[in-house]
Amino acid sequence: MTFRNACIEFNVPKSTLERKIKQKNLDPSYDTGNKVALGPISKVFSTAEETELVSYLQLMEGRLFGLTTIDLRKIAYQLYMFWII
Repeated sequence: MTFRNACIEFNVPKSTLERKIKQKNLDPSYDTGNKVALGPISKVFSTAEETELVSYLQLMEGRLFGLTTIDLRKIAYQLYMFWII
């Protein structure tokens, strides 16, 4: 990808992109600021707890309770708080 295409696609001024790349090429240890990890840092539930939550959700689905993703989050939070205390 060229500088110009990258600038247009990511809406970054060309001079800024050139400066960052020049700094990175001169000093490989230069921190570009993109070290943010996506997703959870660690697992919240163990495998057994997760299996228990899944079986409960499948049971509710079998009984035709329409659970939304918001409901799932609330149930998971309540379960987490129950096991913490």
